[in-house]
Amino acid sequence: MAAASIYPNYRVSRMRWLPRVPQHCEEQRAKTYFREVDERSETGQVDLRGWQPGPDDVVSDDVLAALGDDEAGSTDEENPDGDE
Repeated sequence: MAAASIYPNYRVSRMRWLPRVPQHCEEQRAKTYFREVDERSETGQVDLRGWQPGPDDVVSDDVLAALGDDEAGSTDEENPDGDE
């Protein structure tokens, strides 16, 4: 028994490990979403307090919507009081 299709049209993925994908979906290699940072600290300590996102660090609303809600399946909820 085949599962019901959510989308009207599917196509074969360009990536062999990925199953059939909806016709409208775009496939991107993961490396297009990441960039290598090779900046070394002289002391070995990293201070991120002054970090500001640049144009390459911004994710569009469409991409966020495609990723879904990560809060729904979270099992590692923190206690608001900070206690374990």
